Amino acid sequence: MSVLEKNFDILEAADGKETIATLAAHEGNIAALLLDVVMPEADGFEVLEEMNRRGWIDEIPTIMMPFSSARRTMSAVPSCPI
Repeated sequence: MSVLEKNFDILEAADGKETIATLAAHEGNIAALLLDVVMPEADGFEVLEEMNRRGWIDEIPTIMMPFSSARRTMSAVPSCPI
């Protein structure tokens, strides 16, 4: 169990549409959102647009991270010592 899991319920979504559905199902009970930019179904920017339409943008602190694109980039770069 992680430190966060001791104090928070961690919710996960597989794609942008599932993220929106999860936010709707837990409306008013989301402390923060870690959002990938690159996701299937709806990307992180589309999720932000929907959050703005529904008024969640001011209620949920959101951190956008390019996890998927970073993984693709790192796998394409050969290992090089620094």
